[in-house]
Amino acid sequence: MALTKIGKIVNTHGIKGEIRLISDFKYKKRVFVKDFTIYINDKAYIIESYRPHKNFDMITLVGFYNINQVLDLVKNDAYVKVADLKLTKDEYLDDMIIGYNVKFEDIIIGTIFGVRFNPSNDLLEIKTESGVKLVPNKEYFIENVNHQDQIITLKNCEGLLW
Repeated sequence: MALTKIGKIVNTHGIKGEIRLISDFKYKKRVFVKDFTIYINDKAYIIESYRPHKNFDMITLVGFYNINQVLDLVKNDAYVKVADLKLTKDEYLDDMIIGYNVKFEDIIIGTIFGVRFNPSNDLLEIKTESGVKLVPNKEYFIENVNHQDQIITLKNCEGLLW
C-alpha cells in the first residue's frame, strides 16, 4: 500500500472534534471530501466534513465528535493511498519525479532532486553540472513528462537555465 503525505495535524479546533491541518498537497480537492479515507499512524479514518479556515484545512472524522477523542492525533502526519487519488496519466505527485532526468533542447541537463513549495507555484530543483537550477513546475515550462523513461522535457527555459 503506497501512501503519500497530505499534511500535518497541528492542533484541534473547538470542542467538537475538529482537527486543524497544514497542507500544501497538490490534489487537496480530491482528498478533503466527505467519505474519503486518510491514514494517521497507520490507522484509517474517514472524513466526515471539511472546510478551509485561514491557512488551515479543517476536518472532522467519522465517529470523532469530541476534542478528547482527537487529541492523540495532534502533531502527526496524515496520508492517503496513492491509488485512491485516481491520477490520470498526465498527473503525478511531486515525490514520483525525484530522480528523473531533465532534458532541454535534446540534451540531458541534470536530475530532479527535489520539489520546493512556493505559494505561486512549485519549483523543480534540478542538479546540473553548473549547480542547482530552479524551474517552475508549470505547463508553460514542461513540455513532456515521460514516466516510462523517467525524463522530463523542458521548454521556454533559456533564461532560467543559463
